[in-house]
Amino acid sequence: MDDDPIDYEEFINSMEEFVPTIPDEVITYYLNKTGFSCSDIKIKRLIALATQKFISDIANDSLQYCKIRLQGSSREKTRKDKALVLTMDDLSLALKEYGINIRKPDYYAENIPQTNLMAPVVLQQQQQSLLQQQKEKEKLLQQQQQQQQILQNPTETTTTSTAPTDNAVVTSKSNGANVKKLKTN
Repeated sequence: MDDDPIDYEEFINSMEEFVPTIPDEVITYYLNKTGFSCSDIKIKRLIALATQKFISDIANDSLQYCKIRLQGSSREKTRKDKALVLTMDDLSLALKEYGINIRKPDYYAENIPQTNLMAPVVLQQQQQSLLQQQKEKEKLLQQQQQQQQILQNPTETTTTSTAPTDNAVVTSKSNGANVKKLKTN
């Protein structure tokens, strides 16, 4: 290391010419999204540099975890291809060092079958099934209400029915005296 002190002012001024990997527009968007407002491009580029370093460290740590994983599996069998593949396990281990947990719970359903062609048919069947269940519930509710009316008035029973052919509502009492027919048009 050099014994020369770091000139922070010179470093900050050099940020005007620095072109970060992460574009200024992306940094500005995320800074505004988090509520940070700054019009100084030097500060934004300094944040972009810190972000670039953070991402680089995570990628490097993930690479190291990948190599460790491959060394463990190479003892069991010899690998012909030496391609390194970044997995979520490698990335989650690297991020865990920085206090970021991205690991999914063990019970997370990762592979849900996609049936794009059958989805409308299945959805229509489900809707029909729900409508049928709703109709059955309404019918059961009507029957329960009729039973409650019978229990409340044991001498008089009222029967209401709707005939599908003539749309007539018939109301009669058990003694047969009152019969009403109402047409609904």
